[in-house]
Amino acid sequence: ILMFTDGVVEAYNESEEQFGEDALQNSFLSSIESEPKMILESIYTNLKAFTKSKEQHDDITMVAIRKQ
Repeated sequence: ILMFTDGVVEAYNESEEQFGEDALQNSFLSSIESEPKMILESIYTNLKAFTKSKEQHDDITMVAIRKQ
């Protein structure tokens, strides 16, 4: 399970494009076999690569849970 605030998908890059749900889903699915901490780190790395130095005006909060 991945829970996140709207600041994740609404994060903007320098061209004023949003990260979006598709990019979040792709990032999540590409690391789905990893432990939750690694999933979050992977998504955050992709998000920061997308936004680069663009200042964000909303929180970026995510929680990943895996049932064992």
